[in-house]
This record gives sequence, C-alpha cells and structure tokens, in this order.
Amino acid sequence: MKKFVITITILILFFFTFSFFYYESDLVLNSQAQPEKIIAKSENKKIQITGQETAEGFFVKGVSAGAGLPGYYGYDFPIKKETYLRWFSMMQAMGANTVKLDSLHGPEFYDALKEYNSEAETPLYLLQGITFNSYLHNSRRDAFHKDVLEDVRDACRTTVDVIHGRKRLALRKGHIGSGSYTSDVSEWTIGFILGSQFPTEFISYTDHTYSIDAEKNTYKGTFLETTSDSSPFESFLAMAGDFLITYENNKYKMQTMTGFSCYPLTDPFEYSSEISSFYGKSAATDIEHIRPTSLYHAGLFAPYTAYPGDEIISEDNLSYEGYLKKLNDHHSIPVVISEFGVSDSRCLHTADQQAELIGNAVDDIQSSGISGGCVVWQDQWFKHTWNTMYSSNLHGTPYWHDVQSINSNYGIMGFVPDEKETLATHEDLTLQCDQSFLYFCVNRKGFNIERDRLYIPIDITPESGSYSAPEFNLKFNRPCDFLIVIDGKKNSRLMVQERYDSFRSTYAEEALGFNTYLKENIPSETSSVFGPVNICLNRRFDQSSVTDTGRLTYGKDADFYMENDQLLIKIPWQLLNFADPSSKLIHSDYYNHNYGVDYTRINHIYADVCYGTSRASLIPYKLKSWKKRFSYEEKLKPAYYVIKEKWGEKV
Repeated sequence: MKKFVITITILILFFFTFSFFYYESDLVLNSQAQPEKIIAKSENKKIQITGQETAEGFFVKGVSAGAGLPGYYGYDFPIKKETYLRWFSMMQAMGANTVKLDSLHGPEFYDALKEYNSEAETPLYLLQGITFNSYLHNSRRDAFHKDVLEDVRDACRTTVDVIHGRKRLALRKGHIGSGSYTSDVSEWTIGFILGSQFPTEFISYTDHTYSIDAEKNTYKGTFLETTSDSSPFESFLAMAGDFLITYENNKYKMQTMTGFSCYPLTDPFEYSSEISSFYGKSAATDIEHIRPTSLYHAGLFAPYTAYPGDEIISEDNLSYEGYLKKLNDHHSIPVVISEFGVSDSRCLHTADQQAELIGNAVDDIQSSGISGGCVVWQDQWFKHTWNTMYSSNLHGTPYWHDVQSINSNYGIMGFVPDEKETLATHEDLTLQCDQSFLYFCVNRKGFNIERDRLYIPIDITPESGSYSAPEFNLKFNRPCDFLIVIDGKKNSRLMVQERYDSFRSTYAEEALGFNTYLKENIPSETSSVFGPVNICLNRRFDQSSVTDTGRLTYGKDADFYMENDQLLIKIPWQLLNFADPSSKLIHSDYYNHNYGVDYTRINHIYADVCYGTSRASLIPYKLKSWKKRFSYEEKLKPAYYVIKEKWGEKV
C-alpha cells in the first residue's frame, strides 16, 4: 500500500511539474537558436507566404474581429467556439484570407481556428495584436519605466505562448483572457502587431524625457536595431520587438513578422501647426527608424489603423487613397491597414451608404500599392463615442444598442433584437420597445402622411416639462419633454423642450456660443419652447459641425413608415435622454445642482397622440427593464456583399 501511495504521489508531482514547465514556465532552453519555421516574411515591400511566393506577394484581405457581443464587454470573452467557426465560414465566403485580433481572445478562438484550418482547403491566416496596459500609458510613467517594461515583456511572452498552444491563465489579468490555451495556431500566424494606438502624450513624454540621453535614443539588439536618427520611443519599440522575436525564436525556433501599431495621430508625417495643435498630434513614430539585423529573417511590416473620413486626414486635404499612397511611398516595408471601416450610426450613414463608402475604401486599398487591409467585422455595443458618451451610463452600454454611437456601429455584421415587447395600447397608440428603439405605433384609418399632421407628446422626466407647445397650438395635461411631429415625409422631426436639451447642457458654450449655466441663460423648468435635438459630428464644434439628429427620415427601414393605416415610428433611446434603458435610467435635471448629466430612474413614461390642434391627455406606459442576457440575431449588412463582390476579383 505504501508503494502504491508513493507511486501515485510521484506521478502527481511529475504531472504538475510537467504541466508547469509546459504551460506556465517562461524558461527558454534554446538560446539564439536558428529558426526552423517562418510562415510569412517581409520582402521587397511585399508579404510572402513561405512556399507560396509570387511576384504580387500576399495581399491581406482581412477582417478585424472584436471580442464583444451584445450583452457583454469585450473582456468578458463571450464568443463561443461554434460562433467563431460559423464566422470563419462567413468570412471566407466573403473572400477574406486573414483575421486580425487587437488582443488575445479567449481559448475558444484559437481552438476554432485550429479546427477550421485543419479541415479547410485554404486556411485563414492570423494577425495577432499584442496590447499593453493602457493605464500605465496614461499615468506619469514613460515607456522606459520598469512597470511599463515588465508589462510589455509579460504581454509578449503570454501572447507567443498562446499562439503556440502552451499557456494556461488561471485568472484574468487586464487585457488577457483566462483558461487553457492548448491549440497551436502558429503555422497560420503571419504577423504580430505590438501596441494599440499608443497615446500621443505617452510618446511625446518619453521622447522629451530622454531627448538628451544617448543610451535611450538608440537600440541594438539581437534581431532589431535602430538607425542613428531614431527617437527614444522608437528605441523602446525596437527593444519591445526584439524581446518578442527573441522569446519566440529561442523557445519555439520560429520567427514571425512584426509590426508596430500606428494611426494618424502618431504617423511619421508633419501636419500644419493648427491641425496638430487642435487634434493633439504631439508625436510622430517612424518605423523606418527600426530595422532588422541579419538574424531576423521574417522581417518587419507597417500596420496602420486608418479610417476613411478620419478628421486629420480630411483636414490635411488628402483623400483616403492619397493617404494610403503617401504611407506606401514613405515605407520600404509592406504597409497593411490593420483596421478600417465606416460606421452606419444613425447620425452618419445609412447601411447602404456605409456599403458604398466601404466599397470605395476597398478599391483605394487595392489601388494604392499597399499590402492589404482589415475591415471591422462586427458591431460592438459596449463601445462609446466622444460625441455621445456624455449622454450614456458607460456601465450599461453592452446591454442596449445605441444606434447614435459611431464607434458601436462600424461592423459589416450587426445584431438585431429578436422581438419587440409591447408596453401598452391606449386607443390609437401602442408603445413597444427592444434593445435599440422605442416604437410608437399609431393606428389611424384614412391618415394621409403627406396631407395630415400628427403629434405625439412624450413625458420622460418628472423634474421638468411644458404644458403647451404654442408653435403648434397644443396643450397637454401633464408636462412634456419631447414632441414627435409628423408633417409629411420630408419635414417630420423629434423636438425637445429646451430645459431637457442634453446637447445644450453639454455643448452650449463650444457649439452655440453661450454658457447655459449662467443665471440669465438657464431655461425655465416649464418653458414652452421646443427645439431641435442636436448632435456634433466633429470636434471643431462650429455651426457647420452641429446637425439636427431629431430629423426623421421616411422609409421601411428608416425612422417612420406608413403601411395599411398603421404608422410606425421608431426613436433611438438616446434621443429621448435615456442613459441606460435596460435599467430605466434617464437624465435628471441638468440645472438642479448637477451642472451636466446625471441619472435618475423612472418606471413610467407618458404619451398620447393628437391630430391637428387639440389638448393631449397623456397616459402612463410602464417601462420594462431587461436582464443582461437577451436574444438577438446576426445580420450581415449590405457592406458584406459589396466586399464579397470586390474580394472575389483577382488582386
């Protein structure tokens, strides 16, 4: 019996020791070993897949896949293996040959990629991003601080081990997932991308701090080195890349192409002082100042995040194609647009317009001479945007679809709630809702959309509102905050009572030219003035950047539509000042000690429908919150099919 116990104990110890060294240890046994495997390499401004070299090189027709789904943040890693497998089929059917990840996904992604590629006639290649701790980059630390360097080394080691299927992460750590990464996908990994949009302040702080430190201005490593005109931050990037390459080369006898994340705010070009000052372009990073040594055979490439319509590019009077050609002319290595897309946010573009603009961007990428690009794959509800985030409770963004938010709607695949929930019906008016909209359904026999007028007064907040709208000769039985005006297909709109105007509360001074919080400018709680629901579409905050997003467009997939005596109006939650409809949070009064947006919870809204001029009797409609998890359907947008047509052509 004693021998049996000893034997079992030894086996258990052996198992845990082996498991530790195989999955957990960073021990490298093959110091400076020669690489036995190179999947892809940078050569003469082209990417070449080993064994498949061509004069044209490998053209990246990629998708940038996020980690989020409706109801989840990206760091929840909610996507299942079966979903990834389905997506991979859809991606390849569109013509894609590459998937790019900003950071590590959960083990399910790598398990799915290995299974899919093991059976596919043509594999999907992987561009793997390596993100670092953004908190450190936005603190008082520079790039050479010990905390930053340790974070970089840890992220590089972890990512390489994950790609080779030899990592177990028991606890989630920052940007890193958790679980057992046992699927080796290294044979399909064509490149690593270090970093994710480094803050310009972090770069310039590093460069300023070490501007006269010769040791930090240059770097000479085993696989990477800098030129004599490199900056301290470029020296840091070379050091980070050298560590990454060394770790993979020595532990796995493999080399992978390496790139360093860049975007217009950190690109190597000079802009006018006015543009640089306004947009905060305080730094420039030039990967041409980093070069491989003779021992690094895979080589470097230049990944850029660049979106059509980027404000800096546009203000520099460059077309998207012009910017891409400028990048290609500047670099001696392959340029890849690691992420591009066009948002179909309601305040910007329709889905058809998005498709046309993305199609144009695909053409520009193919004609500019660069080595390809990766289009944003799916909408990610948890993301927020500078011009709407003030209006939302950022702790609740995954649980509802803000169709006004630009950053939430870049995908070529969206998500549609499964069904509407009816709140109540009263005479002609039925209210319904889902995770995207509040629906007003009006049944009115004989109503003529072009000849007749219709009004729907809405009471959201109990803290303010008007009992009348003199402009339309309307009176209400309770204070109203919003008024839907249906006045033909071209002149219908949502209006807001001036006290409850969130745009005024936040942007009055920058965009409208006055301080709304001065005593003489504060609107009355019962003001009868209703005005446009405005939004700012660029950071200039001048009159040309302000647009009336309360204007309603007519059409079956638009804001309102008439069919068989039923008028259906859908209003985005955000336009009605809901900060988080999933938990019934709305904006509280901006002027009662808040001086901006704060939240309060309600249980009912009130509404009525009236025709012509009359007195409206608003009745309550009880709101329903929804749990974090809800059902939805994936929906491929028109842009998917435009890309499919273009990527099906020979490149």
